[in-house]
Amino acid sequence: MDRTKAANRVVARTLARAVGGHPTARRCYLTDDHGLYRKGRPEAGAGVAGPRLREPLRPALEVWAHVHSRPEPGLIFLTLGKRDISYDIEPPIPVSWLPAGGEAIQPVEGLFKVVGLNDQHAYVSVPEDHPVKVGDRVGVGCSHPCTTFDKWRYLLLVDDDYGVEQVVKTFF
Repeated sequence: MDRTKAANRVVARTLARAVGGHPTARRCYLTDDHGLYRKGRPEAGAGVAGPRLREPLRPALEVWAHVHSRPEPGLIFLTLGKRDISYDIEPPIPVSWLPAGGEAIQPVEGLFKVVGLNDQHAYVSVPEDHPVKVGDRVGVGCSHPCTTFDKWRYLLLVDDDYGVEQVVKTFF
């Protein structure tokens, strides 16, 4: 048995224990998510802890987009749409904001909310007094990452500071 199959079996056993012993298959276990899987864990947001996991699972797939427009105080449009990120279970989830020219990424989960999505753009409600502006970037997570993987031929593997460590080819 090759190492990948052995690793998949370890993950499947650990996930099965986490959901009360029921067999579980998640082809996107490598990234976890910001939505459905997070909510379905025994303790929402706490991750799955098993004997072979050193830390809880945490979301690891984000798609970054630019703020394309701010047509009114409580609304921004992002350069991200159905062609870029999954939306089959729930809308994408804005998680981070980086002001243009800024170096400090700010959390926005719960503050920003995708209220509409078309092929090319996300319509995002924001607090009217939030300083987000055209040219800023927003990191967006998803629920059920599998259908985000099949939208990209390559993904960037980054470190904690978003420095690119590797380019990963997807096969879907």
